[in-house]
Amino acid sequence: MKFLVVIYLMINILFAQSNEFIFSQLYIPYGWVQINKSRNQNDSPSIFTKEIFGVAYQALMIKDTISAESKKIINIINNVENYDNIFTSSKLVSTSVISRKNNFVDAYQHLPVPIPFISDRHYIFRMNGFENKSNVIRWILLNKKDGDYSNYISQKEDSLSSAIYLDTGVGIWEVNKLEPNISEISYRLYMDTGGRLPKFLVEWLNKTAVNNVFADIKNASLN
Repeated sequence: MKFLVVIYLMINILFAQSNEFIFSQLYIPYGWVQINKSRNQNDSPSIFTKEIFGVAYQALMIKDTISAESKKIINIINNVENYDNIFTSSKLVSTSVISRKNNFVDAYQHLPVPIPFISDRHYIFRMNGFENKSNVIRWILLNKKDGDYSNYISQKEDSLSSAIYLDTGVGIWEVNKLEPNISEISYRLYMDTGGRLPKFLVEWLNKTAVNNVFADIKNASLN
């Protein structure tokens, strides 16, 4: 009996590490804990964390209400070709669209790390949701072993010294129209930054990144 329990737990842990499983957990509304309840509502968004069984780090969610049309916000999130101009808080990050189809866009991002002894990160993500005029847009990191972009990644790695490729990560943007020019926007994220960074540093980096990305989308929507 104990053996079966161990096998069951091992299967669940292996399954839990998949991006699709993490997606399913981000969608579930319960389990989120707000970590900035004392914030000034007019100045900063709400930030939540969530523990997910079988994965190494906390998931994050950031949410706010802004004076912008929901369709405009969706269009800005979908405009991957313009990310280098939109994400002004992370000027070192470069984004290149590899392929855009009717139902998804694939893009490559390189994240230089200006810290000694810590390698750069890079990855390819696939974003979809915009094709059916949904209020939800999601992205997922692609495994470099899948084959579609193996040559592309190899060429990038040849030009990058010891960069770490990331393949465990997902994100969900949700934009809800409250009034004609008032929208609630939320961003849920899970990212494993790879390497051997301590957990507290990974979660701090993720919190910083999600705040910056959210602020840049918000600022672009208000302009």
